[in-house]
Amino acid sequence: MEFNKYFDHTFLKAFATKQDIDTLCQQAKELNTASVCVNEDWVAYCKNLLKDTDVMVCSVVGFPLGQCGLNTKAYETKEALKGRMTDLANDIVEKMIGYRSEVQGFDNDTVNRILYQ
Repeated sequence: MEFNKYFDHTFLKAFATKQDIDTLCQQAKELNTASVCVNEDWVAYCKNLLKDTDVMVCSVVGFPLGQCGLNTKAYETKEALKGRMTDLANDIVEKMIGYRSEVQGFDNDTVNRILYQ
């Protein structure tokens, strides 16, 4: 069993440099982790560095506190994943935001307006 495939290799500090991200991705390749997790600005760069591997790239929304509103989270999600996600990932994001909106009392029309405006 490959335990390393259960772990993300993460660098979420606001002051990440290109060298930090290069090191992160190189280590993720060597360790064969499930993914690297970076702030939205580094997603495309990491995807390029890891394109010939099975190491995935993930990002965070509303990090670190998660206290921003649904509109902000939807915008951050769209920006982080714009042009870089599969239909399956898009479906998962929509379901996650939809579930969260039920808990917060948003109706489906509001969620759809936010996601597709």
